[in-house]
Amino acid sequence: MSPPRLLLINPNTTAAMTEAMVAQIRSEYGGRATVRGVTAGFGVPVIASRASAVIGAHAALDAWQQSGGDADAVILGCFGDPGLEALREIAAPVPVIGLAEACFDAAAEAGRRFAVLTVGPAWKPMLEERLRPHPAAPLCVAVRALDGTGLDVARQPDRLLAALDTAAAALAQAGAESIILGGAALAGLGPRLRTPVAMVDCITTATNQALRVLRTCTTALGAKPRSAHSGAEGGV
Repeated sequence: MSPPRLLLINPNTTAAMTEAMVAQIRSEYGGRATVRGVTAGFGVPVIASRASAVIGAHAALDAWQQSGGDADAVILGCFGDPGLEALREIAAPVPVIGLAEACFDAAAEAGRRFAVLTVGPAWKPMLEERLRPHPAAPLCVAVRALDGTGLDVARQPDRLLAALDTAAAALAQAGAESIILGGAALAGLGPRLRTPVAMVDCITTATNQALRVLRTCTTALGAKPRSAHSGAEGGV
């Protein structure tokens, strides 16, 4: 059986972010999955506000159409999940996994207190709204957003490490048993941070969920799995 084919859609226009996310999945999963990335053909370099999230949602739908739909599962490569529900609608029956939703699913499954650490002040209320109806919401200690944008992190990740360490330590002190690094640009930084609690990588968690959905979905007559997002692997 050939490995599952993952499509990573980056809803902003920064190709370097797409390449970094794809490289991380290839490095971590090897022959267990193949992955290709599609970068938004229009929009903003980094999604950092409600307005740019709306643009990113439209760009994600366009990226799916431009991709030709040749995938077993899709990962939406922005932690705010812009356009997730609409993308599921047009991509069905291919399952679509959002970074934030996958991490929240994993947190609910783990049943431990957690926090979200991201970059960009506008993301704090947006992520709180995204989290509020989710079963994991009562377990969330806080959503913390540092100054700057994901583009700043992608360009100079080393400059943010000390601030991430300080914020993560404060969140752990507040009772978080794990911390979700919420942002495509933050993916892969967990091992470089010095914190007393587990750091949850959103790309890894979403990829785990995509592979889990593909393993557990029922297929009929060789059809692709129907869209679903029931639970996730990846410790939170």
